[in-house]
Amino acid sequence: MSKYSRTITETGNERIIKLTKNEKEPEMMEKLIFGLSALNSSNINNINGKKYLFQLSGNN
Repeated sequence: MSKYSRTITETGNERIIKLTKNEKEPEMMEKLIFGLSALNSSNINNINGKKYLFQLSGNN
């Protein structure tokens, strides 16, 4: 089993990739937040125009 958790939600015009925050690695999570923000500001779209959004959720 992977130590990383994620969910992918897809709608007609976007694909949301939600990663679960690892509370045991706060420094790495800060870097990840920065990286995800950079990806989101790049407005990544697939060939059909579907936008990719990256999110980091709390550890539920």
